[in-house]
Amino acid sequence: MQIRKVPRPLVFAVVLVATAAAMIIAVPMASARQIPLDVDSTVFAHLSVHAAGSSGHSTATLPAGTVTSTNWSGYAATGGGPYTSVTTSWVQPAVNCSATPNSYAAFWAGLDGYSSDTVEQDGTLTECIGRQAEYLAWYETYPNPMYQFGGTVSPGDLLTATVTSVSPTEFTLTLSDSPASAGAKPWTATTTQTLKQAAALSSAEVIAEAPSSGYRILPLADFGIASFENPVIDSTPLGSLTGVVPIEMTTTRGVGESIPSALSSSGFSVQWQ
Repeated sequence: MQIRKVPRPLVFAVVLVATAAAMIIAVPMASARQIPLDVDSTVFAHLSVHAAGSSGHSTATLPAGTVTSTNWSGYAATGGGPYTSVTTSWVQPAVNCSATPNSYAAFWAGLDGYSSDTVEQDGTLTECIGRQAEYLAWYETYPNPMYQFGGTVSPGDLLTATVTSVSPTEFTLTLSDSPASAGAKPWTATTTQTLKQAAALSSAEVIAEAPSSGYRILPLADFGIASFENPVIDSTPLGSLTGVVPIEMTTTRGVGESIPSALSSSGFSVQWQ
C-alpha cells in the first residue's frame, strides 16, 4: 500500500489536560503543535505474509500467519468490524539514541489503516535528535498531520491510549500518563475530531511504528522491548478475537526490524532487532 500524506486543516480540536490539581484547560486546535520535521504516523505498508518461523536476521520465532510491513509492528484486528473502539496500555520504553542516532519510534492504539487509507490514532513518539532522546504525546486522524497534546512523557511512564468512534466521521481520542517519577503529575488529554469523509472502521490496531516524513519511512529507534498490556477492542480482549493479524516490521529487503511476540490473554510485546 502506498504511503501518502495529504494534509488538510482539522475542523476543531479541544484538548483537556487534567493534572493532580484537577486543572482543566481547553484550547482550540490552532494552539496545538504540529509534530516537528513533518513526521507522520501512516497507514499500513504491506509487504507479504509468511508462516511461523524465524525473522529475517533473528532466531526469534514469529507467530503463525505473521504479515510483514515496512512501518508497522504489532497486531491488527481485521475482517470483522465495524470496529468502534480500541484501548491499550504500555510502559514507555527508553530508546538507545547512542546506538540509533537520528531515529524515531511511535507507539499507539488506533482504528483503521490496515486496509483503508485513514487512521484515527493516539500515542507517544520518541525522537533521537542526534544522540539526544525526546519523548512526546500525540494524536492524528491521518491523512491529517500529527499534533502534540497532553503533558510530559518520560521513560517508565505508564500510558493508556483509547480511540472511540462516536460515528464514522467523529472520533474521541484519549491518552493518559501515570508518571514513573514520584514528583511528576499524572495527566489525561482528550480531543474530539471530525472527519470530512466517513472512516471505514475496518480494522483496529495496537502498533509500534517507524514514522514517516512525506513519502519516506524514517529510521527506527532502538526501543528495546515495548509491552502492550490489556489491549481491548470493542470490549473484547484482543487475544479473544478472531481475525487478528500479527505484524513484523522489516526493511524492503526483508530484514527484521521489530517483531511481535505471541499474543496472550494479557497482551503482547514487540522487540527491536
